[in-house]
Amino acid sequence: METLLTMSKKYSEHEYSQNKILKRSENTMVTYKRYHNQVAKMINDIGDLKISTYNINKNAKHELKYVHYADAVKKYLLSFSNKSAVNYMRYIKSVLKYADESGIKCSFKHFNMVELDNPVRTIPTDVYKKLNKLALDEAKDDDGAMLYLLLSITGARIKDIENISEDNFTTSSIHYCPSKTNSATITVPITRTVARLLSSRVVQNKSDSFNSKKQAKKIFPRHDRNSLYYAFKKWVNSTNIKGEVVKDKVSADGTRSHEVIDIKDFIRPHKVRSTFISEMLMNGVDEATVKSFSGHSKNSVAFNSYVAVNEKHRRQKHADFMKKIF
Repeated sequence: METLLTMSKKYSEHEYSQNKILKRSENTMVTYKRYHNQVAKMINDIGDLKISTYNINKNAKHELKYVHYADAVKKYLLSFSNKSAVNYMRYIKSVLKYADESGIKCSFKHFNMVELDNPVRTIPTDVYKKLNKLALDEAKDDDGAMLYLLLSITGARIKDIENISEDNFTTSSIHYCPSKTNSATITVPITRTVARLLSSRVVQNKSDSFNSKKQAKKIFPRHDRNSLYYAFKKWVNSTNIKGEVVKDKVSADGTRSHEVIDIKDFIRPHKVRSTFISEMLMNGVDEATVKSFSGHSKNSVAFNSYVAVNEKHRRQKHADFMKKIF
């Protein structure tokens, strides 16, 4: 019988060979090694899972043991930070899926995303609106402002925006293929003002003799993801927005606490995506439509990790409901 630990090791070796073929960075393998070591620690703390050579779905006894183990892992992972817990769960599920594809039948679908009890923190609505207006005014000459604007109107990830070119937009929409999911091309409507800003960027890039023909088509011809992130933070820090945000903090021993940080330190590209999704939902857009913009599937569990409800909005909705029933 194979164990989760041995399959985890085989999976790490498999991923290493695949990444070597694809010439990905060594950082990817450092991440897998960290996950593998953490899985080994979980096995020591919780107990091992025997992966049977026959289909455990047909055996109620093994199925029950499997479900209990999945629950134990979830409970154990809740002592981690949100990001780590979700990433470790994905890794374990990938190991079990790899085992299944290797001929060792196991119902990896039991290992779903971890239920996290920390509330999602998004950019406050008033700050979000102010930044949107500032970005629209300054996007013509500032890469950070342009990036923020595109993230805010599309709800995309930064890696989906970094390669946007003149082939990805028209006078009425932007379209792109999400790099993280297998969902179809996402098309997002844009105003003529935004379309003009994008067109002027391309014209400006084509007039720059330092850009190649391929670069000249891009909105951000000389940026990679890291330099775009820097441009984003530089622009946010240059704005006159003020305020503080309560951030959830998890220590190494799993103790949860809160810390107050400056709003400018809190705002990051992915926070814009979370805010886009939450604001759409709070403004009455149905969930199916929001998912069509965010790229999440119909039954996506990950979608919930982006959703936050503003406290003021909750109180207002409750007050409106009370008026209807009294």
